[in-house]
Formats: sequence, C-alpha cells, structure tokens
Amino acid sequence: MSKVKLGRTRLAVTAIAVVVAVGLSVPAHAEAQAAEPTPIPTISASAKATPTPTPTTTPSPSASAAPTLAPATPAATAPTPVPAASNTAAPVPTNSPTSSSDVSPSPTPTASAGIPSAPVSDGSGARVAAAPAKGIITGHISVPSSLRKEYPAGYIEIRAYPVERGGAGYRTSTTSIPNIFDYRLDLAPGDYKLLFLARGGLPVVDQWWGGGSTYAEGATVTAVSGSGHVTAGIDITMAASPLATAGGKVTLPGEMSLANNPTRAQIIIPSSGKVIREEVVQADGKWTAPYLTPGSYWVRFVTNNPRVFAAWWSGSDSGSRTAVTLAPQEVRSDLNVVMTKYSSIRGRVIMPAGVTLPAGQIKVDVFSSTNSRDVVASATVQANTGFYIDGLRAGTYRVRFSSTTVPIKTQWWSTGTSHATGGDLTLAASEQRNWVNVTLAKK
Repeated sequence: MSKVKLGRTRLAVTAIAVVVAVGLSVPAHAEAQAAEPTPIPTISASAKATPTPTPTTTPSPSASAAPTLAPATPAATAPTPVPAASNTAAPVPTNSPTSSSDVSPSPTPTASAGIPSAPVSDGSGARVAAAPAKGIITGHISVPSSLRKEYPAGYIEIRAYPVERGGAGYRTSTTSIPNIFDYRLDLAPGDYKLLFLARGGLPVVDQWWGGGSTYAEGATVTAVSGSGHVTAGIDITMAASPLATAGGKVTLPGEMSLANNPTRAQIIIPSSGKVIREEVVQADGKWTAPYLTPGSYWVRFVTNNPRVFAAWWSGSDSGSRTAVTLAPQEVRSDLNVVMTKYSSIRGRVIMPAGVTLPAGQIKVDVFSSTNSRDVVASATVQANTGFYIDGLRAGTYRVRFSSTTVPIKTQWWSTGTSHATGGDLTLAASEQRNWVNVTLAKK
C-alpha cells in the first residue's frame, strides 16, 4: 500500500514539473512578433508612471536583434520578472509637474520663412488661401501738459490712409483713450499715411505723421505682414492750436433746469450780426466754443422756454451787450450769464357810467419811461375789463390806455394825460405785477 502511494506522489511531481516547463517556454509566434520593428510612441508623463517589465527568459538570438520598448538589461538568474534598470522603483507622486526634460516632445511641423500659409477650407469644401496676418502700428501722442489738465476728456482720432489709394479715403481709424495719448492700429500689410485729429474739444493742431498739414506732406509708414509683427515708435508731437476758446456758465431762473429747457450759446460777428457758431449748454450750465479765430465776438444765449429772455454776455455791470476779444491760443472760461424770465403786468379798467366795453376796443400800450415813441409791448382790454401784458424786462415804464371806437379819453397810468405826466411803473426781473388798474373818463 505504501509503494502505491509513493508511486502516485512521484507521478504528480513529474506532472507539475512538465506543466511548469511548458508554462515558462516562449511560443514560436511570440518570437516572430518580437522580430517585427515597432514604432516608438511619444512618452507622456502618465505613461512613464507604469514601468514596462522585461522578459525574464534569456532571449533567443533572433529575438535579441529586435528593437524593444525599453533598454535591455542583463539576464537575471532568478526566475521572477525583473523591471528594467531605469524603472527599478515605482515613481513617487508629487504635487510638482513633470519636468519637460523628462518627456520626449512630439515633433511639431513649423513653416519655413517665406513659405505661404497652407490653404484652408471656406466651409464649402473648396480650398482657399489663408488671409495674411495683419501688421500692428503703435505710438504715443504728445500734447501740451497744460491742455491735458484743461481738457481731461480730450483725445485724438488716428486715420490710416492707404498710399495705394492716393489719399482717397481712409481704411481704418482708432482713437486714443481720453487723456492717455497712446494708440494702436491693426492694418492689412501695406504703406499708409496717418492723420491725427483732435477730438473732445482738445485745442491742438491736426497734422499728418512725419509733419505737414496735407496728405502730400505726410510721411509713409509701413504695416509689415507677419503674426504679431509690431511697427512701434510711430510717435507724434501735436502743437497747441493758435485758435482761441470761449466758454463759461449759464444760470436759468431758480425753478428752471437746463435739462428741461435746452439752451444754446451763439457766437456772433459784431460787424455783420452773423451767427458763426452755436454750442449746447450742458446740464451743469457749462458751455465751450473751441477753435475760434482770434478776434472780437458777441455772445448771446437763447433757450427754448418762451418765457425766458435771450441774454447777451456783458463785460460791464450795466448788463449792456459788449464784445469779447480773444487773443491767439487764449482760453476764456469766465463768460457767464444769468438768464431771466419775463416780467408781466395785469390789471383792470373801470369804465365810465353809461359806456359799454366791446372786447378788444380799448388798447393798452407800454412805453419806455424815457421815450414817448418807444412802444415796448401792447395788449387789448377783454370784455371782463381785464388785461395782461407779458414779455417785459426789468425796468421802468409808462402805460397808456386809448380807443378809437369807445367814447373814452386817452389816459396814462394812473391819472396822467400824457407821457410826461404819466406815473412810472417799475418792474424787477421776473416780476409779475398785479392790480395795475385805472379809472377811465368819458369823452
């Protein structure tokens, strides 16, 4: 019985040895695959984290000549797999990115200088040439520092005129940021002339880059083709304008706002009375009229409100119209004015006994207190014996009542019989005088 068990044990050991031997042998088709060349893939950081084990068996002569994914290492005597020498330990994770020197970069095609860009699709399947990269022109604009402080909203518009068009129209334009006089133009490749124009009320002289006041006098600047190519240093210094500037502040009557009563400042030539400029008065009351030829002007202010007088700027306390004289490059910001509402009178007439009052048959005339021929305003008495006259300026007046159809005597307020004996009626600015009544006598 013991001999039988011993024989079975030997058979089992022999079978195990055969199985192990078969399992450790390399199949013939594996050798054939190893002999075929395999492209070397680009190694990424994630791929390096997992080492590739080398075969544990000694390669046959045909297999050893084949390329492998990792450098070969000397055969180990132990029957267990041994990692390649460069990967003897698993990488330790860190928070730092993998150095670029540890990774084999994928080759990137680069275009040679002078070779056009490859055609691209326009969406229809056709191949079209790629548009050339734009050139960039940059520069700085210098203006007098005093003007930068006086006109913080001032800026410069820059226009690029293609030389190929001979100045017939500009291709593109840009503007500098207010009070920061740097600029940038993105242009198609080519030659240009640049025109610099003052904006935002900035009193500097418009000019072409390179000097000159005309297209022909301007210099040429080239926008060079190429991605990111910059033509820098196209700077310019703009001189203060020899022209003058007028300005000031307008004040409306207390209950009125400029936002609801649009108002304008008119610049007038005294010799002809011609209005050569109108400037809108802003909501805060300020107005500015730049680029005026040095000389003398009247300044008048008008508003859309029908009950506010037009006002003239006056350099005297009398309020009479006076001219302002501007020197070259002079800036006047003290041309202020206070506008006033109309003054008015309202009253009634007391008719003599037995005389009726047809509406509109008695006339009321307001005269200057110093001139019996100067009729300032007129109205007629209504059927209810009342009258109202608006549009009077502050001043002293005399009022006459008369009729050509009603049998009453001509009478001056309040009891006079002529301009000389009439009483003075004095009105303040914006005053509304009531009870200007009179008792008439029968003719």
